Amino acid sequence: MKKIIPAPVLLVWALVALFIALVQNNFFFWDTVQLASKHAHHFYNNGLAFTLLPGDIDSGHPPTLGYLLALCWTFFGKTLPVGHWLMFPFIALMFLHLYRIGLALSDKQHAWLLFLPVLADPVLLGQMSLVSPDVLLLCGFLMALDGRLNQRLALQILGYILLAAISMRGMMTAAALALAPLGLAPLPYYKNLINSVLQKNHRTVLPLLAVVPGAVLAFGYLYWHQRQSGWTGFHPDSPWAPAFAWGGWSGMLKNCAVLGWRLLDFNRLFEFLLVAILIRKFWLSKIKLYYSNIFFLLIFLAILLFPSALWYKNLSAHRYFLPFMVGLHCYTFQLLMQTDWSVQRKKWVSVVLSVLLLLGNLQIYPRGISMDWDATLAHLPYYALRTQAVRDLDAMGIDFGSTGSAFPNLSVNEMIVLNGDMRQFAPFDFEKNKWVMVSNVYNDVQESDYKVLAQQWQERRRYERCGVWIILYERPAAPPIQ
Repeated sequence: MKKIIPAPVLLVWALVALFIALVQNNFFFWDTVQLASKHAHHFYNNGLAFTLLPGDIDSGHPPTLGYLLALCWTFFGKTLPVGHWLMFPFIALMFLHLYRIGLALSDKQHAWLLFLPVLADPVLLGQMSLVSPDVLLLCGFLMALDGRLNQRLALQILGYILLAAISMRGMMTAAALALAPLGLAPLPYYKNLINSVLQKNHRTVLPLLAVVPGAVLAFGYLYWHQRQSGWTGFHPDSPWAPAFAWGGWSGMLKNCAVLGWRLLDFNRLFEFLLVAILIRKFWLSKIKLYYSNIFFLLIFLAILLFPSALWYKNLSAHRYFLPFMVGLHCYTFQLLMQTDWSVQRKKWVSVVLSVLLLLGNLQIYPRGISMDWDATLAHLPYYALRTQAVRDLDAMGIDFGSTGSAFPNLSVNEMIVLNGDMRQFAPFDFEKNKWVMVSNVYNDVQESDYKVLAQQWQERRRYERCGVWIILYERPAAPPIQ
């Protein structure tokens, strides 16, 4: 009997299941506190009625993940493992489609090699360890790409719908997928395309219409949201409004550097160097294998995803470019498989690249340099450290409201841990806080703040593991009046 699921895919699914089992009790972290937990609480507490999100948690994106999570809580209980296991079918589908993409770009003998850089990618691993909408986004991206490369119309339609349902970045990713073949086509293609439309040639026209259901869903949601809220994307009173501010021309230059840093970060520089070597190899041999569908997909992803990172002050998180990063893995794989190198050499190059990417998870920036902690597995020790710190605060009878902290530790504890605790830490303020809980995970604490804490406050507790640390400071009592 022919196997339905290939052995390499089954092996990856087993690894993913083990991975989720290891992280299933980790609480909500970084942006997932809002995009997963708070959204889900809204729908869960309103009997699953799909209503407009409150303004303080509405960032304009379709709250699909939050609704799915609320649905799972309703049937399976409101626990942390339920959220993590909700990710499993999307991750499983993601790697199934990735294998099929590998088959389209090479052959059955080598398709599994595409798993290596993707499984090692720090940004993807960081998101896979969370209850993240970007997991669903990447699933839709690979589903649509699989449908495109293997001429499966239904997969394209479903992939575009999933992308449109997740976020506005998902909508832009869908647009890049739809536009990519146009960049590859010579001018006669467009003439033939127009003739096919006029002559109602369904074989040619139907693949072009695959994006229509997703487009209808995207514009339908944005229209509904505009009518309900009066805004699209963001509004002046939004908590995220400062991130959408125009940074000026000097800000754009700075953002160019930041974007380049994001794309090369976590040892991804080595992948770009490998691509450059492979492109040069094909160029010198006058074989245009570097000029492909995947190449133009990367071009259109860059055109649609990069400008917001350059134009606005703070829209350059690593996860925003995840489709581009995974698309780059596919392009690197395609070039590598088409070289005249030996099979053994191709495998060794794939393994070395993957090991370098995996080592990126050990990278932690020095204090004072903001780091996207959700873009790497380096943040994993934080969960146990925060849990221990909270236990010690309770043991010492310290009130959360008198303890200053910073993002992502400012939400109500229930929204983070799902433990029914409605306490929350106070915003960081030297004048008002009696205690301060800081961590290198908290980017909003400046170097000048650490200097004040070190010189004027008393360190009471320190928790540290694998480069992640939390410190609890107490404000010294005022000297007695003489």
